[in-house]
Amino acid sequence: MPILTLGSHARGVVVRAGLADRDVVRVRLGDRAVVRFDAFPDRTFEGTVTELAGAADPMTGTYDVEVTVPLPASRLASGLVGQVEIRPAATHRVALIPIESLLEADGSHATVFAVSADGRRAERRSVTIAFLTGDRVAVTSGLESVTTVVTDGAAYLDDGATLRIRP
Repeated sequence: MPILTLGSHARGVVVRAGLADRDVVRVRLGDRAVVRFDAFPDRTFEGTVTELAGAADPMTGTYDVEVTVPLPASRLASGLVGQVEIRPAATHRVALIPIESLLEADGSHATVFAVSADGRRAERRSVTIAFLTGDRVAVTSGLESVTTVVTDGAAYLDDGATLRIRP
């Protein structure tokens, strides 16, 4: 138990978060982050990943990450509760699709129905999920040469089903 804690706003405000092992391997020092606090529901704060734990916390199994939010975030009090969204630097291109298009998701693997090139049929595709961002899913593979995925009624389709697309 610490007996003395020192703090300074000279570096900015530090926000601590815990990441699962499958997420921490994609994060690097210097990656951008967006921080939202419950106390300031209409504001977002830009930050940068400044520290990554080398080992998991034995109690939680998560890896501690520090995000520094530069000044003038001086109105932020110690102990605020919020959310951190880390945006790893892209190492390859991803397709962003609506989250409601996912079927049978399990970890980083899921199924979606793509619209065939002629726009008439549903094609069942296995995809690899990189991360979630808001109401979108970043897909790294499985949607090559696909321009449209099915969102409404996807759960009721079979592979090769005839589609009628409404504007």
